[in-house]
Amino acid sequence: GQQDVSKREATQAAFLMPYRGVGFYNSHGRFFTQKAAMEKVCCYLDDKGLVDACDHFLDFSAGSNEFAPMLSQKTRCTFQGFDIFPAKVVTNFTQKSWFDVDISDIPANCRDKEIVLGLNPPFGRDNIESRKFVAKGINTFRPRLLVLIVPPLGELRELNDYEEIHKDDRTCTGKDFYIPGAHGMGSQHSTDTNPNFIIYRRISRRVKRHHTPPHTPPSPPPLESRGPPLVAVLDTGGARRGGPVDPRHRPAAPHDPRRSRQTSPGLYANVYPAVPSHSSTHSQRWASGGAATKTEP
Repeated sequence: GQQDVSKREATQAAFLMPYRGVGFYNSHGRFFTQKAAMEKVCCYLDDKGLVDACDHFLDFSAGSNEFAPMLSQKTRCTFQGFDIFPAKVVTNFTQKSWFDVDISDIPANCRDKEIVLGLNPPFGRDNIESRKFVAKGINTFRPRLLVLIVPPLGELRELNDYEEIHKDDRTCTGKDFYIPGAHGMGSQHSTDTNPNFIIYRRISRRVKRHHTPPHTPPSPPPLESRGPPLVAVLDTGGARRGGPVDPRHRPAAPHDPRRSRQTSPGLYANVYPAVPSHSSTHSQRWASGGAATKTEP
């Protein structure tokens, strides 16, 4: 419809800007960020310890590709920059559309690092372009951090797994953006846009596993809840009245089944007849000449 045609015309106008106004623009119709504003962002990330040597920073709209090397000097992180136009700083820069970048563009020695994504994407009408840049980065790389200079992104489904940990509108103002070469070489004109400096952090969603704790025996109750001593209950009167304990009323030793054959002589009386002692029988036979004799009392 007519709305789709208008959007396409606006997009084409942005890309055709360097050819429609050759004498006025050399930034291909894009706004660049002042170096002072980029230094503020780098210092904040370094002071808060948000980026370190274990991270790999991706600049999805590098422009002159000055921010990523500056951040690397502060935090010792590795970096890459992508843009569809040539950059002023060519270190670790690839001239390629961000929407064509995938994991194969990351160096092999950096693929085990956490991805940090930024910084200043094209805004577009109603902030449409910046939302597309951010959504592409989240879906492809699932970065640990999003460091953005953008107008409010509003409701973006890809940000459901991210939390906003910083936001301010003082770090970057309209004076921090410029168009190099506009209306004469070297002149810099600010914009009427006041974006926010926003940092999003990925929320760690760990699977909760049902863990059964090891069995531990119950602890004994406290002394005050155990009642009176056992000897006082078994005693017939001495301990209960506060007097000495009668040893005859002390609890008997626990029963030991291993002693039953020794301490219970009649345990097997109905099964086996009584057998006299070997030593006494032998001595009687020897005294009587070979036969046991009954001794009269």
